[in-house]
Amino acid sequence: LSITDLNIIHSIFKEKIFELEKAVQKSAQVLSDLTNYTSIVLGPRLSENHLKQIQIVPVQPKKAVAILVTNTGHVENKTINFPAEVNLSDLEKLVNILNERLRGVPISELKDRIFKEVVIFLKSHIQNYDTILHALGATLDSSVQTDRLFFGGKINMLNQPEFHDIDRVKSLLSLIEKEQEILRLFQSTESGITIKIGKENDYEEMENCSLITATYTVGSKQIGSIAVIGPTRMDYSRVVGLLQHVSSDLSKALTSLYDG
Repeated sequence: LSITDLNIIHSIFKEKIFELEKAVQKSAQVLSDLTNYTSIVLGPRLSENHLKQIQIVPVQPKKAVAILVTNTGHVENKTINFPAEVNLSDLEKLVNILNERLRGVPISELKDRIFKEVVIFLKSHIQNYDTILHALGATLDSSVQTDRLFFGGKINMLNQPEFHDIDRVKSLLSLIEKEQEILRLFQSTESGITIKIGKENDYEEMENCSLITATYTVGSKQIGSIAVIGPTRMDYSRVVGLLQHVSSDLSKALTSLYDG
């Protein structure tokens, strides 16, 4: 890699980044810019985050919006539908109790901790606590298991000679738009760098493509993958080098973010 390449990569994380999404999006964008190919980053699930703060904002007598802010700066908005009208003072008490008892708890454990540990405090301070509790629990159920994909340069394939055939490029772009199919490309990703060329990718649409994937970590825990899709004639050593540096810098940035 050239000094210019390395300077561009390192500049992504020169300033402290307070949001996981911003770090991941920047990584995807710089990879697509440097390679002129399509980059994909599989971000960590929300369940990997820890709760920093929760707010519950009433919007109607039987409806509110729960705003969850995590330690990585991610903000998740979820609608809560209550079966009966909820007292505003009860909602305020609920928010205070949740923030006091659940700050720092992994998002994936929130529902369990609420029903096992927080319920006793809700019972003592809130009328109709069980109604509120079950509505909140149903909301948390739908918020923690979503895989998140970030793309850079989706249409860069149009610049490659192999894809001047309109039908060929349309089929590839159609595949990229199918989130579940893209997630399958990451399912067997081992730690480090993996390379799949042409038909090794198991998709007819990618028989003229190579997929090079690197994993990134928080500390020693693998939490996501970052990949480049390009033509089979790509400069493999350059793309591998770029992925190694980007994944390494991303891992360092996210480790600092989570620890902070």
